[in-house]
Amino acid sequence: MVKVGDFTVELVRADTKEVFKEHVGIVPENNIYAEVEPDVEYFVSLGSSIGGVRSDITVDGISLGYYNAFLGPFTNAYKGSFERKDSRETTKALRFKKTPDKAEGVMPSMLTGNVKVEFHSLGAKSYVPTTDWKPPE
Repeated sequence: MVKVGDFTVELVRADTKEVFKEHVGIVPENNIYAEVEPDVEYFVSLGSSIGGVRSDITVDGISLGYYNAFLGPFTNAYKGSFERKDSRETTKALRFKKTPDKAEGVMPSMLTGNVKVEFHSLGAKSYVPTTDWKPPE
């Protein structure tokens, strides 16, 4: 698990939500590496002990194309490929792919991917606890 301040990030199997085995890198210092197999589906699991934040996720430098706004603390927010079809929203798992063995110029370091999650503050006005809200009649 990567834990920085109030935030946690894990890569989990899509089918079981089991966390992949992790290793701490030496160079670059303190990078976390997940041990996975090709063609395995996964989600990025997010957590935070605070609210009023948003997250942006990129995989191998490409944005997933959406952000998540969290108004309160959360755990196990499973994120993947977001789709909207016929007014239905679904989050589909991502999939690990392997670089072809015979790809020209491929070094072992290129056989790793990169999942990056950035958390940002939504600002003071974005989260106001509602104490007098009543459901519509």
